[in-house]
Formats: sequence, structure tokens, C-alpha cells
Amino acid sequence: MAQSNSDYLDFSERFYNKMPREIRDLVYAHLVELNECWKVLPDRNITSKPCPTKPLRLPSLTGELKDRITPRMARELAERFYAVNIFELHSSSPRLRQFFDSDALGTECIPSQHVCHVRIFVKAPPHWFIAGHQATAHVEDKYMRDGEYFGGICMALEPLFDTKNPHECLVELIVEEKMVHVVAHALRAMADFVYRLREAGFRVAAWQRIREFGGAETDYELSGVYDWPHKNWDVELGSGDFFAMMQRVMDRVRVLHAEQQQLRQRELQQQKQDTPPSEDEKDSDDDEDVAIEVG
Repeated sequence: MAQSNSDYLDFSERFYNKMPREIRDLVYAHLVELNECWKVLPDRNITSKPCPTKPLRLPSLTGELKDRITPRMARELAERFYAVNIFELHSSSPRLRQFFDSDALGTECIPSQHVCHVRIFVKAPPHWFIAGHQATAHVEDKYMRDGEYFGGICMALEPLFDTKNPHECLVELIVEEKMVHVVAHALRAMADFVYRLREAGFRVAAWQRIREFGGAETDYELSGVYDWPHKNWDVELGSGDFFAMMQRVMDRVRVLHAEQQQLRQRELQQQKQDTPPSEDEKDSDDDEDVAIEVG
């Protein structure tokens, strides 16, 4: 006999009242994506990458499913969804802040209070490429304008401080630029915000993503740029020697690049040593041995 919506609602109410939250979360784990990456589009829609495969395809807590569970269960499902997945947002999105402080799923669940892993993709403003980074009045003016640009990104991320579990939250800043001075400038402009997050208990990582010709991507972790104590940044900025400070940041980025490139080369060499030779390579070696013996 077919079940009515009232039967489902009665079951979900008893499930909520009888089971402790820890058990309910284990059940929810079978309904929401776990550790999947979701891209937040400019219109606040959330699309998974890759496509979700589990029974509940959040974020559409609507329609038939929503009619069959209580509002409390819907809210807990949404909380779980935000807590166990990765959310990718682009800093240029006009709705960046709205994702964090809006109830997009209609469950009275505010994402900023529950997200535990976000990736923010950052690009320099278009006018940054008008000139290089030499100490000219024009470039100094560009730096000032960029302060407003990056300040706006940080303001859009302010709702993150509303999270209930900052120590469980990882914020990744991914700078999608190739030129070292542009990357260094973005990291410097967001330094105050990064240190505020760390002081509040968040884990923060900084990356550079380089897209090579043909679409290949290479990531470099640049979190080491923020190993300096916060006061050192303030001293450098207050000293008036802005470009000397920028040079230090660029030098640090180059060092981190070189360290990771060397590590990758060693890993590739180790893989080659650990990989047994193919039959063709063995035959080639045998041929060389014979030639030597004949000679």
C-alpha cells in the first residue's frame, strides 16, 4: 500500500525524537554528498563537480522530498550538507557575500554558520596589467585602487566569522595569476584578512594556480608567505618603503616555487626508479649488451 505524505512526516518526527543527533548525522551521511566539490555560481545556484550520485541531490531540498520530512530534519540535512562538502567561489562574483549569509536552500540554515571548507578563487583586477610594478606614481595609484578591490573581497567574506566551529574550517585562497609580482600583490593585499582568520581559529592556506598552454594546471602552495608575524607586515607597510616590502614578498614566492619544483622533480625521479622497465626497454638493453660483446 502506498504511503501518504503524512506517514512520512510521522516517521521523520519519530526519527527526530528517538535518535540522538550523532545517529541522525550518520543517517544523513547516506543522503548528502560527502567531501564533494560544489561550485557556487553567480546566481547563487550550487552545482556539484562531478555530478552527485547519492539519493538526495542537494541543494534541491524542495518538491516531493521536502513534503515528506519535517522542517527540523530538512534544516539538519542542510547543516550536514554545508559541513561536509567543499564550496568553490570566485571573488568576482557579485553574489559572493549572499551565498554565505542567505538561506539558499529554504531550510532556515545559514551557510556561514556551518561551512567547514571553502575555496576562494582570486584574480587581480583588469587595470593591474596596465603597467609593471616599478615605483612610479601611476603604479602607486594602482596599488591604492587595488586596496579597495581586495578590500571588497574581504568584506564579502566577513560572514565566515559567524561560523560555529572556526577551528574545523579551512579557507583556501587560490590566486589564478601567473606573474609573480601579481600574485605577491594579491597575497599582500589580503594579508590582514588572513591573519584575522587565523587569530579567530581558522585554518588558512594560500595557493597559486597556473594554467599552462593546453589547459594543464599547476598548483603551488604559498601559505609560507604568511609565516611572518603579523606585526612585521604592519611595520613594513608603515615604514613608507612599500616596494621594498613587495620585493620581500616576491622573493618569498620565488623561494616557495623553487622548493616545490625541486620536490616534484625528486618525486618524478623516484617514480622512474620504482617503475620496472617495459619489455621494449629490456630488449633494447639486451641489444646494447650484445653489441658490446661482439665489438
